[in-house]
Amino acid sequence: MSKPARGSLSSLSDRLAPKAGLSTPSHPPAAEVPDSGRVPEPTQRDLKTMMCRVNRAGWQEMSRLAIDTGENLEDLLIEACNDLLRKNGRPPVIEKRSPNPRT
Repeated sequence: MSKPARGSLSSLSDRLAPKAGLSTPSHPPAAEVPDSGRVPEPTQRDLKTMMCRVNRAGWQEMSRLAIDTGENLEDLLIEACNDLLRKNGRPPVIEKRSPNPRT
């Protein structure tokens, strides 16, 4: 049996785009930085997961480093990612997720 033909992405976007004259759902305005300079806490939608698979020896060394420095592995990886951003002339904007406030 053959698979049905797929449409192009442009035809999909045409079907999903709101029709002229119809109201579109309102989205909340983007979070703005208050005058105090504080950045608002990220929402769950602002957080993205980055996953990386490494060989066993690399994982063991990173785990040992975390133990030796007294930091957790996530903190070390965030520091390494920010160092990579700096090295390539980009702002080091990666931050650790906040603890879950569901309690």
